[in-house]
Amino acid sequence: MQSVFAARPDGVTVDASSAARGFVFGDGTRPRGRTKSIALFAGEKDKALLPLFEGIGNAPRAYTGLIKISGLPGAWKSHRPDLDQHQSVLYGWLAGYFAADGDVGKTGRPTICSAVFENLEYVRTLCRLIGVGTFGIRTRSAITPYSRGEKAMMYLMGLMRADLDPSFFLIPDHRERFISGMHAAERRSWRVESMRLAGDQADVYCPAVSPQHAFALQDDLLVGDAEVSS
Repeated sequence: MQSVFAARPDGVTVDASSAARGFVFGDGTRPRGRTKSIALFAGEKDKALLPLFEGIGNAPRAYTGLIKISGLPGAWKSHRPDLDQHQSVLYGWLAGYFAADGDVGKTGRPTICSAVFENLEYVRTLCRLIGVGTFGIRTRSAITPYSRGEKAMMYLMGLMRADLDPSFFLIPDHRERFISGMHAAERRSWRVESMRLAGDQADVYCPAVSPQHAFALQDDLLVGDAEVSS
C-alpha cells in the first residue's frame, strides 16, 4: 500500500540557536521557582554541543563528569517552539533535541525517545512541516535515570534516513553511524499481512475528497475515497 510524505523545502539548514534550544528542552533543567533554565552536558559526547552556546547564557562551569551553562531562557526547557516558524528553526530545534534524546543504531537508523508521548506527537507534526518522514510511535518499558530504579514507559519514534543529512547529527558518533548506513534500504510503504472480519455491523462513512479522491491516514498511509456516485 502506498504512503505519502511532505517534500522537504529547499534550503533548510540547522539553525544553531534553535539547536541549542532543542538540546536544553531534552537535556536541560529549570529549577522550581526559577525563571532561567540550565543546559547540562554529560560525558564526552555532549561536549560537541558546547559551540552552539557561545555568547548565550553564562560561562560554562565544569563539575565532575558534568558541564553546566546557566542563565538560559526559561522557555527553552518548558515550551516547544511554535510550528509556524521558519523551517530551518524547526529543523535546528529538532537536531538539538535529537542530540539530547536521540540515538543512531548500528544500521544507521535514527530514533528519538521521550517519556512524554506528547513530545513525540509534536515531533511528528514538526517533521511533516519540514519534510522528514517518521515511523509510528512505539513503546517500551525501561529503567531511566529519573525512574528511581523502577521501569517506566518510554516512547520511541524512528526518523527516515532519506529525509535527513549529515549536518543534522550534532554528535560525531551519531553522524558517523548515519553516514555509514545512509544508503541502506528503508521501508516507506505499508504491506497488508492479514485481514479479518471485525464481527460487528455498523454504519460506516467515507469522506469524498475532490478532485484527488485520496487522503492520508495516521503514519502517512495513502488511501482513496469510494467515489460513490449518487
